[in-house]
Amino acid sequence: MYDHGMKILITGATGFIGQKLCESLKDEHEVFALVRNLKSAEKKLPGIKLISWPDIHSSFEINESKLDVVINLMGENIAGARWSEERKKSLYDSRIIGTKNLFKQLKSTSISTFIQASAVGYYGDSGDERVDENSSIGQGFLAKICENWENEAKIHRDQYERLCIFRLGVVLGENGGALEKMLPAFKFGVAGKLGNGEQYMPWIHRDDVIGLIKKAIETQSWMGVYNAVSPNPVTNLEFTKTLGDVLSRPTILPAPEFALKLILGDMSRVLLDGQRALPTKALEAGYQFKYKEVRPALSAIV
Repeated sequence: MYDHGMKILITGATGFIGQKLCESLKDEHEVFALVRNLKSAEKKLPGIKLISWPDIHSSFEINESKLDVVINLMGENIAGARWSEERKKSLYDSRIIGTKNLFKQLKSTSISTFIQASAVGYYGDSGDERVDENSSIGQGFLAKICENWENEAKIHRDQYERLCIFRLGVVLGENGGALEKMLPAFKFGVAGKLGNGEQYMPWIHRDDVIGLIKKAIETQSWMGVYNAVSPNPVTNLEFTKTLGDVLSRPTILPAPEFALKLILGDMSRVLLDGQRALPTKALEAGYQFKYKEVRPALSAIV
């Protein structure tokens, strides 16, 4: 455990995870955030030292020769819009090119620990097979993005001492994330399972994402890939019924697979593919999940 405040640089700091993470680190550490828009970031990130990085192709100035931790959460929202070829390119570039240019900009700064976001999309659509950090890569666009994103961090290993990669599941929390998109339909009673509902949904509460990242910051023995998911993934049908129960709303209107494909195109894979992903390494390392089951997690949020 460090007994002094660290210098921590965060990308993606104004996002759904980043904002909460900054909030939970700023009292003990000196936190810097790379942001596109200084004015809007000031409102979202009080008490954080903001560094302007207008876009991933521009340069930024950081006057630190040594950073204890860099946390890389950058990347456009995967489910933010239908996947045109142009959209796919910007999803890819915002992660892979962004990370490449981040390392380029930090060339003269020594980094002790680099923490990199990725996603359980790495495993592709794995049905009901249990997958953990030792499982092999799956098929499809998301798996490819995750692989290249992780590799971009690995090939710059001369710039840091320790690397932790977190493959995130569906992150649940208030005011944003996946739930914000789902809640209106549930509240109006027009929600139901997606496709056949049998696909697994590897969820995690945002508090646990932050808990895992903080554990990685504090624990020198943490390195390599970790699945950032709760120990109890549920199927889409179970998740739908539980959220309906918590909100006291019916969940009887399913969204058939063909309709989702028609409306969302390739992006429907985000909703129809599933991973029964488990946080084997985090559990072995003794991490205690705050939210192990989906019902208490959803009750706490809504």
